[in-house]
Amino acid sequence: KHHLGALKALNDALLLPEFAAYKDMSIEQIMLTSANQKALTKLFNGAASAVSHDFYWNSMMPNGGDTAQPTGKLLDMIKTAFGDYATFKTKFSDAGVAQLGSGYVWLVDNGGKLEIMALPLYDNPKMRGLKPLLAIDVWEHAYYLDYQNLRKSYMDAVVAKVINWNKAAERLGA
Repeated sequence: KHHLGALKALNDALLLPEFAAYKDMSIEQIMLTSANQKALTKLFNGAASAVSHDFYWNSMMPNGGDTAQPTGKLLDMIKTAFGDYATFKTKFSDAGVAQLGSGYVWLVDNGGKLEIMALPLYDNPKMRGLKPLLAIDVWEHAYYLDYQNLRKSYMDAVVAKVINWNKAAERLGA
């Protein structure tokens, strides 16, 4: 519902004459070129929300329930950055819990080193020149119906059961 709303808002904005120059851009290009420009906030919010939601959906396994772990190069990078997979899971979940207000928690490749980032609202690691590998939505609408105000339970469940490690490895190029 929220993803569709973001796309509708973006499409409606693109019909306005002042945004005609953006009509032929990809949603990601719109997000990147409109970031931090007050006059383009309407475009940025719609594009960044759509990009982040799409990234989030594709960071999860279809039908959930997958308890697979990362393998190969991605697992090696996780061990280098966090010590072991269990520590990564704890830190990733904790970052989502600690995010004040709405946003996303991201696993990113920063020049060959993995980092966890919790970013507010529509902020996206691509705007910082980083390569995102995973995203978990920590806006309240992502978890409230199932977990009420228990964001930790939501984060722990997502990290333990539905991360699409194959997609993360593909994004890494591993």
